[in-house]
This record gives sequence, structure tokens and C-alpha cells, in this order.
Amino acid sequence: MKIFGIGLQRTGTSSLAAALRILGYRTLQTPVNVFNNIGDRCLEENDAFTDNPIPILYKELDQEYPGSKFICTIRNIDEWLASVKWLFSTGRLHYNWKETPVIDEMHETLYGISQYDEDVFRATYFAYYHDVHLYFEDRPQDLLIMDFSHGEGWEELCSFLNKEIPSTEFPRLNISSRWRTIKVYVKMALGKL
Repeated sequence: MKIFGIGLQRTGTSSLAAALRILGYRTLQTPVNVFNNIGDRCLEENDAFTDNPIPILYKELDQEYPGSKFICTIRNIDEWLASVKWLFSTGRLHYNWKETPVIDEMHETLYGISQYDEDVFRATYFAYYHDVHLYFEDRPQDLLIMDFSHGEGWEELCSFLNKEIPSTEFPRLNISSRWRTIKVYVKMALGKL
């Protein structure tokens, strides 16, 4: 059994990857080699995968690895748009996409473009998640939909994967600095810092 994180980028894919690692799964985030080679050996060497190109290939991966589990992370559309706008501008430079041309190829396959366009991304978001819903409509046991921004975490994930809930806090990565600051103040007020 493989675990595929099929949520679009910037929906908590890094947090999901970290959580799966804590649960003991060999997890690979952004396995770009799979985009052009669904037979890449990384699929055999690891248990779980998140981020692009997994959302692009989830149907093919389902056929290749029957009995697998799929975790679809979601996020409020306006928050997601703001996050991908950052990713496709500042993030593009931060992550040095020009060194990995396949990044733009994946984005062109997923969104139809490789530059940020709010209308295109909004339409793609809704169309993608509608497609996921239809694909798994008769197999709800194979799909978990998670929204980390609403507090979902260990309970839902561990129940879906039949794992014990770890004693550690659920990883929340790539949270905006504003939310990190608020979280610090709340912890201070509760005497937990």
C-alpha cells in the first residue's frame, strides 16, 4: 500500500509529509522524477508522496498501486490564492525554479499556465477538487479530505491509516508569519512558553 497526498500545492502538503514521516512512513515530497516516469524507482523505495506531480498523476498512480490510500488536503480558496500568488512570484525565486524546468512543465500541465493568474487558478482549484470528488465517489474508504487550517490533524489522519496517535504535536509547516506570531502569543498567554 502506498499513500498519496493529492492536495494541490500550498494546501498543507509539507505538513502532511512531516506528519507521515512522524508516523514512520518513508515519505518523499515533490517527487519530480515521477512526472515523466511513473515507473521511477523512488515509488518503490518510499511509502508516501505529497505535492507535485502527485495531484497530476493520482489516477495513474491509483491504477499502478491498487489498494493505496489518498489524502486530499484543502484550504480556503482565498488563502490558497494568496499563497500560490506568493509561490509563483517570490517563491519562484526562493526555490530557484529556473534550475528545474520540469517545475514549469508540471504547472502548465496542472493549471494550463506557468505564471500566476487568479482567474485561472481559482477555476483550476474548483475543477480539480470536483474531479477528485467524482473519482473517489464510490470509494470513500480510500480518500481522506483534510483541512489543517481548521484544526484537523492526528485524529483524522491516524484513524484513516489505522495508526496510533503520536504524543508529539501535529506539524504545522509553512504557516504565515502572522499566524506564527499569534500562535506564540496564545501559548504565552496560556503559560505554555
